[in-house]
This record gives sequence, C-alpha cells and structure tokens, in this order.
Amino acid sequence: MKSSTHTDSPGTPAPRTARAAAEAVADPDELITVARLRFTRDYPNTARDGCPPDETLFALVAEGRPPDKALRAHMFACSECFRVYNTAVTASGETTLAARPWVSIGPFSLGRAPVLAGVVAVVLLAGAGTYFWRRQQKEAGPLAPGTAPQDGGA
Repeated sequence: MKSSTHTDSPGTPAPRTARAAAEAVADPDELITVARLRFTRDYPNTARDGCPPDETLFALVAEGRPPDKALRAHMFACSECFRVYNTAVTASGETTLAARPWVSIGPFSLGRAPVLAGVVAVVLLAGAGTYFWRRQQKEAGPLAPGTAPQDGGA
C-alpha cells in the first residue's frame, strides 16, 4: 500500500490530498496552478541527485527547445528541477514554450507555415491555370476559327 507521506527523494508519490485536490479541479487555469504547486513542492530532492545544472534548464528555455523525455520524467519527480525550469519559463516572459511561433511539431516548424502556405497557393493557382488553359484549347479545336494553316516556309 502506498504511503500518504513521502521522503526526501525524487519519484516519491505525492500525498493523497494533493492528488485529490488536482482531480477535483474543473477550471483549466486552476488545474495548472495546482499542478505547478504540486510539482514545485511535493517531490523534494534537496541533495539534487541526478539533477542537471540550472544553466542547462535555462538554456533549453532560451533556445526554445522542450526538455527531452528523460529530463521531463526527472522534472516530474524532482521539485527542485521543476522549480528551476518553471522559473526559466516565467523569466522568458512566456507561460509555455508553445507560445513561440517557431516551435517544431514533428518534421515541420510553425515558423515555416506561412512559407509553406504560400508555396501551396502558388502550386494550386498554377495547376488551376494550366487546367483552364488546356480546357480552353480543347474547346477551341486544333485551329482557332477564321485562321488558315500556315505554310512551314518550304
């Protein structure tokens, strides 16, 4: 059975009261506040076991790079690292890294979206223009009405 208290080591379960509070919250903003409070205090690691340097966390935020899977797992089990990362995000003036217009999603970057949209629009317009031009040529027949065949010059 899980204990309702925790020790000073990363990864220790949070008190049941914190879980119950998080589950009872319906407002998204309040849920974010409860989650921040929980992760900044319910997983103490005062010895900083397995923690990256604070500069690394600040650099990730400054460069707009999200933490990798291993670092995310560590931050959700280490209040000290979560607190430093949260401070770095707050100091950057953003509430989330998703606020950056150039955050990558898979192989695409949102910063390239306007360029990609422009290229798609040009290709579609060129395709539509070619289609209607060819259609007009077919309807006109091999020679336009009232024109005589030209001699090849021989």
